[in-house]
This record gives sequence, structure tokens and C-alpha cells, in this order.
Amino acid sequence: MDDSFLLIFDLIALLCGVFCLYTWFRLRREKRLFKNSIICPSSKEPKDCLDEEAYIAYIQPKLLILGIVTFLFGAICMVDEKVHMFNLLGQELCTAVSLAVVVWFGVCTYKANKRYW
Repeated sequence: MDDSFLLIFDLIALLCGVFCLYTWFRLRREKRLFKNSIICPSSKEPKDCLDEEAYIAYIQPKLLILGIVTFLFGAICMVDEKVHMFNLLGQELCTAVSLAVVVWFGVCTYKANKRYW
């Protein structure tokens, strides 16, 4: 497969990490919910949250972990596409950790949506 094609996916992962970190920073700064596809269910408004402070306290550290892991995954993969520092096992391990964090965040978000919305 062409390296430039894989770089697109790496860039997408990197930008997703940046978006998660931006959302985390904004949540931390404003201390209130805002319309955002990561923290608010698509069919709900921020004002529909039953306990905004508790929800923010619950989701904020998880969002930070997701943002850091996704950003690092994108950055590491972009570098690896150029300098080939990992063997296949290293690449698969990096992908597995990132995927596990995304699934974990999805489960946490599902539980939070049931509890706070």
C-alpha cells in the first residue's frame, strides 16, 4: 500500500486527538457543557443533562486520555511511515492499544449517556 495513503489515516487520527484535547480544554476552562459531538449525545442538548457538574467530572479525565492516546497514535504512526521504526508487532501493539482506548471511551460514554441524559 502506498505510504501517502496511510499518512492520510495517520493525519485523521492526529486531528481527532487534537479535537478531543481541544474539547477537554474547553470543558475545563468553561466548566459547562456545550454542543459537541464527543460530549453530548446527538439527539440531546447540553441543557438536557440531569447533573452537568457530575457529568463533566466523569467525562473529563476520560476525554483527556482519549485525546492524548489518539494524538500520540497519529503522531507515532506518521513518523513510523517515514522512518519505519517499528516492526509489524510494534505497529499492531500500537494499533491495539489505541483501539482499546477508543472502545473503552465508547463504553464509558454509553454508560454516562444512560446515567446523565
